[in-house]
Amino acid sequence: MSELENMGNNPPPSPSFSLSRSTTSSTTTTHTRDLKYYYRDGSAVFLAGNKLFKFQASLLAADPDVKDYEFKHMMQNAIDGFEAGMDIPGTSDACPIVLPPDVTANCFRRFLIAVFGGVGNSTFLGLLESLRTPSSQGLVMLSYLTGIGYLASRFGTTRIDAWSQRHIHDILTSWLPPYPGSWDAEFVLQLIQHMESTKITGYSDNILFRMRLILSSLVMDAYDLNKDVPQGRIIDVCAALYNRRDLLINSPGLFGFIFAVIVSLGHRSPIWTNSLTREDRRVLYAANTILTYLGDQADLGVDWLSNRSVVKSTCSQCSNLVNSWWDKAFLECANFQSRVLLEAIRCVVALPSYHLHFRVLSGGKPLSCQCLNNINADIDRHIENVYCHLTEKYKFLVDTV
Repeated sequence: MSELENMGNNPPPSPSFSLSRSTTSSTTTTHTRDLKYYYRDGSAVFLAGNKLFKFQASLLAADPDVKDYEFKHMMQNAIDGFEAGMDIPGTSDACPIVLPPDVTANCFRRFLIAVFGGVGNSTFLGLLESLRTPSSQGLVMLSYLTGIGYLASRFGTTRIDAWSQRHIHDILTSWLPPYPGSWDAEFVLQLIQHMESTKITGYSDNILFRMRLILSSLVMDAYDLNKDVPQGRIIDVCAALYNRRDLLINSPGLFGFIFAVIVSLGHRSPIWTNSLTREDRRVLYAANTILTYLGDQADLGVDWLSNRSVVKSTCSQCSNLVNSWWDKAFLECANFQSRVLLEAIRCVVALPSYHLHFRVLSGGKPLSCQCLNNINADIDRHIENVYCHLTEKYKFLVDTV
């Protein structure tokens, strides 16, 4: 059955797109049929949350170049037309393909909006219109796109994954300070999981770097509001992320950044006293001591900031300009040599923001060489390495303190 034929069995879509729209069912059984995406002539039944979905399984077939993906084990029989028998998951309402608990009915429904798509789908057209409207490009839209892209990567549908990442990247890079402060830990984790699971390589690094920049900027705002005891939503988000130790394994560059944030709060922070275990505090007290003065912490890889190795290879055309921008953007990094408690580690937290300042200073200068592109790539790589080294420092302290 074609997609258009399948869509003919669907109740008329709502006339406008809404990020918060939910679909309800009139049935009263424990697992109710979704009103929008339950087609009686569909080939496979899926359960997401407490909602049953039924449609042609071929719509969720992985792209031809994808050989392995997370949901392959649950999709294989459905894609093959249940040749292995009719008592296996997906063949009926009583025996559906059960999606993992993190795939809610709303999340799956939103993913299906992108899967069905098409010029005849007013809901999808409403989504496209929202993506063209600057006022709609906030955190709610980012969460929406991340949910679509993450599920696409898990089903092996890379075209939808790439589509969502392109829009996520465009939204994040279009923002300028002050950034929206309503981030929450679950969204950050979902975005990280999406970038870790994706087979699309063109956007993921830039998306993660941009997300870390925004977190850095928001934490610096918290420093400005209360230098002695930084508080606020972003601090609570970082504390929640710190307690998710899966980041330690899967995202060392982000965990190292979060570790630096928690250390930078200082021992008087309510986060230290109320949100962490005794073992956590023991590690943080040790880190607070050894990370006060970074001049003798060669294993953190911060020497590129003092020896300017990044800018030494610039051509004669831009050397003076680049060094001038460097002086202004990374001025505060002189505090790496400071012995004042918390100054140095807060500079480590601010590295993505310093880099943004460098980009802003250099952004309006037309240079014919590739020096700036190379420098910015090197800075991103060095900052990532600093945070990865901090993760290694954390592991060392856990084992030795």
